[in-house]
Amino acid sequence: MTLRGKVTALIMGTILLSSVAMAYVLYNAQVAMIEISKNRELNIVEAMIQNTMQDRAKEALAKSSLIGNIPAVRSAFRAGNREYLIEQLQPTIVFQRDNYGLTQASFWNPPASSFLVLLDLEMPSHNLAYPLISKPYFFPLLLAMIILNDV
Repeated sequence: MTLRGKVTALIMGTILLSSVAMAYVLYNAQVAMIEISKNRELNIVEAMIQNTMQDRAKEALAKSSLIGNIPAVRSAFRAGNREYLIEQLQPTIVFQRDNYGLTQASFWNPPASSFLVLLDLEMPSHNLAYPLISKPYFFPLLLAMIILNDV
């Protein structure tokens, strides 16, 4: 092989080797950027979900405090007058359910006993002081208990 052929082969080999090295480095950089982008997107989605949950919790607290701060409702609840509460609140709660998607409207006695579930008047009283968390349908009731517990 002539000197000219050797130099050409050396240059081609160097170009090929540097091209492979550059492709490897760029590929790894791109994979890292994709992972960073995924993490940022997940963080944004997480923040959106947390903000939505906080907004809904605030809305639920506002609704419950609106009802819970009516003096007649407080007096009836303290006196244990279910009939008065049903008579006064049932039409409003049904309207809220039908038009705005209200899912819970309950009155609870401390520490965790239901007094009245306005969306299901036939529902028997619960006592959530016992470990019923394994039953998935009790989670919304826990939220209602937290919201209306201070009435």
